[in-house]
Amino acid sequence: MKNLKLSRLHPRPERRGFSLLEDKRIFVTVFLGGALSIHNVYALNTAPVLQKPADASKNLTRENIAFSWQKPSDIEAAKILGYRLLISRNSQFSGYRAKLDECDNRCTLSVVDANTTHIFADVERLKSVYFWKVQAITPTGTGRWSKIYSFKTVAETTNSLTKNHHFNYTKIANDGAELPADAKLGANPKEWACTRDNETGLIWEVKTDDDGLRDKDWNYSWYEPDATKNGGFEGNKRTYEYNNWCKNSECDIHDYAATINDARLCGGNNWRVPNRDELSSLIYCSDSIYDSQNGTCTNSGVDYPTIDKTYFPNSSPNDDSFDSVYWTLTSNPIDAKYAWDVSFSDGISYSGIKRDSYYVRLVRNSK
Repeated sequence: MKNLKLSRLHPRPERRGFSLLEDKRIFVTVFLGGALSIHNVYALNTAPVLQKPADASKNLTRENIAFSWQKPSDIEAAKILGYRLLISRNSQFSGYRAKLDECDNRCTLSVVDANTTHIFADVERLKSVYFWKVQAITPTGTGRWSKIYSFKTVAETTNSLTKNHHFNYTKIANDGAELPADAKLGANPKEWACTRDNETGLIWEVKTDDDGLRDKDWNYSWYEPDATKNGGFEGNKRTYEYNNWCKNSECDIHDYAATINDARLCGGNNWRVPNRDELSSLIYCSDSIYDSQNGTCTNSGVDYPTIDKTYFPNSSPNDDSFDSVYWTLTSNPIDAKYAWDVSFSDGISYSGIKRDSYYVRLVRNSK
């Protein structure tokens, strides 16, 4: 029996579904109106008054969300050093560690200055409810947290490879030969190991369940040393000491691709990590009902993972958990510490911090 992998026993650090600020802009406007407090006394009895987004706002886009609030009425504007903006998908903000003044994977904490401030970020998940609150920072401590406001995000626009939902696949052998539809997965030269998308011409790696190099349970950090491909930040390289994440490679996406190329999987040595649109093109909704805006699965009752399991067996996991996440090579253009990935539990693309570990499915061009 295969041993459980570490990634199945513990939640991964700083996950994109909850690592909330990642690629576009949050525009923070600090209003400094209001009465001044007594000189040299930093009263902490009142909290900032939240203004925008209004509580229970709906259908906000992920990009350029404008947050604004008024300063606490009993603190002089000149005595406010800054503000803490806390955002979470949990109304209890349980991921905030007050003693360390930091968040775990369930929230995001931003410290902004006391003047009109721009933070280049946005929230990460689509069709999700978020909660936010603010507190002031003074030379003698922090003020009270504001009330908690909530808002809900709306889906993105469709991408070019998922909007038509045409699926036409061919099985490819370890030696690169075409196979009939009933071919079985295996390690021999004439056994199935890859799948070609006849619509795009891309050939995809098929995962195994044998505890070997391509096992479905292995996870990898995002690492790409080529400056022309990494968006300005190379990411985080794993080493063999992370042997609970994978086997037979160094557990980062760059070394995994190099190892697969050395093995000439399915007769090719041009394997690479797919870009965001390429990977999204594999999203398959078993009821054939797709969101008209972003190509994701509309109904929660679809089969999991949301990929054609006939041609992509051993895709993890086989439920709607948040762990069905695969890296792409597309870095976040606003913050290169993050890269886009695709969740095969809902078909949505998120942005994950590059040091985290997720699944990867390699691709190559057929010619």
